[in-house]
Amino acid sequence: GLRSSALTIGDEATPMFLRACGAAAVGGVAFAGYGAGLGADAWPFYAGVGGFAAHLAWQVETANLNDAANLGRRFRANGHVGPVVLSGIVAGTLMTGVT
Repeated sequence: GLRSSALTIGDEATPMFLRACGAAAVGGVAFAGYGAGLGADAWPFYAGVGGFAAHLAWQVETANLNDAANLGRRFRANGHVGPVVLSGIVAGTLMTGVT
């Protein structure tokens, strides 16, 4: 969790570390879609990736590492990310005919 990251790398470095991890995750998902044939015409996929990026940015920028309830809300909100990305994958695939 976020608090365990803060304990490991320190409170000051945690936000930057989480931003880097988020950028790597978003980049990895986008690269995987591109590698699977979802090019520029598969815009719903990239919209889903954008939603994923926005969610991660919201989490990192509004997290209060000293408030368990705040962190819990952010953790539970992760359940919305999978359906957003999956919807983008499905819609992008249907639009492009990638098999």
